[in-house]
Amino acid sequence: MFESAKNWQGQTVAGKFSLKQYLGGAKHSAVFLTENAGQSAVIKLIAGGADSEASLARLQITAKLAHPQLLRIFEVGRCRIADTDLLYIVMELAQEDLSQILPQRALIGDETQEMLKPVLAALGYLHENGYAHRAVKPSNVLVVNEQVKLSSDGICRIGERAATPAEDSAYLAPEVSRDGFSPASDVWALGATLVQALTQRVPEWNDRLREEPAIPALEAPFQEITRNCLLRDPQRRLTVAQISSRLEPESSRVPARSTQSKWTSRWIYAGAGAVAAIALLIAAFHGVHSSSSPRLPETQTAAAVAPGAPAPVQEDSAATIKRTSVNADEVVRRVMPSVNESALRTIHGKVRVNVRVHLDAAGNVSRAEFATRGPSRYFANAAMRAAQDWKFVPAGSRKQRVWMLQFIFARGGASVHPRRISA
Repeated sequence: MFESAKNWQGQTVAGKFSLKQYLGGAKHSAVFLTENAGQSAVIKLIAGGADSEASLARLQITAKLAHPQLLRIFEVGRCRIADTDLLYIVMELAQEDLSQILPQRALIGDETQEMLKPVLAALGYLHENGYAHRAVKPSNVLVVNEQVKLSSDGICRIGERAATPAEDSAYLAPEVSRDGFSPASDVWALGATLVQALTQRVPEWNDRLREEPAIPALEAPFQEITRNCLLRDPQRRLTVAQISSRLEPESSRVPARSTQSKWTSRWIYAGAGAVAAIALLIAAFHGVHSSSSPRLPETQTAAAVAPGAPAPVQEDSAATIKRTSVNADEVVRRVMPSVNESALRTIHGKVRVNVRVHLDAAGNVSRAEFATRGPSRYFANAAMRAAQDWKFVPAGSRKQRVWMLQFIFARGGASVHPRRISA
């Protein structure tokens, strides 16, 4: 049924949600961009099926949950498209998810800690109110307007079992098939997610009947936390409150908001460079002078992604950024790319990005395009933003000029080499 879902673009759900851009789908669902109250949103269409009444009731209850670190569900309901009865969910858009960052780099300890605080806050809220998240994993850890949030469409009552056999994965606690989802099963999934965030690999579990999963060497306090999350006996696992106490002693705690904005900015822009092998990568968003692709987290998360806000461009923004004096007589303003030191530390060797800039008569960049992007979207976008703000001497009576700006990123910083390629 959903194989032809892309053809549903342009139709309207519930008389008010237009199916705009098709973002992707799976065997039992499809996701589109839409609008809610004049704001961009995402709508997920789900096959009705025999348990549609129970699914709709669960979603209606979930939509009433309200926590700053849970993805907002605006509306749920029934609809009919192509003679097919469906359920729909309208939700916030997310700019990034953790699964898009990890293919390129692991999080460092500070980033992991800042990511974990809002996730724990959301899980604590759910568990205190009798719910389990059911699907804690990197693709469901999202960033919405520089706020870390968990997806919401999979939330269920504690003890609920999956309507269909649950996927056997590193995130699935061993007791789920027997006892249903619980706070303890969320903690197991969180432990697996932490290992992957810090190492880019899920924990290995070779003997599921007699041994615990193998935990690689991690920095404190994550070694102890993950080891006590990934215990086969759910009664022995840490609770969310216990994880919080081990993450940060109470005497040194500060409100999560004080670090969250800094961390999400760093994550969004570093994550934008992730070369993620995601089947639902949709090349649709086009920036002012360059294109970037909105990426869709797994459709199970029900969160579509919208283009992230650009990182600020700064001139000579850090001591690690180097300047060049090549063709200095024709360059009026050089703007260096604004990049995070944590992102630079992920580089092995050098990342080269070539941007071709076309100048108007006043010497401003009228158009910029990639000659070569390099392997990282993050560094390519940083180079493009910087290149657009370069300024050269006025052309006078000469024809439009074209310059090539070669940006080179390395662990020690960035440099740029301008070269005029036409007069």
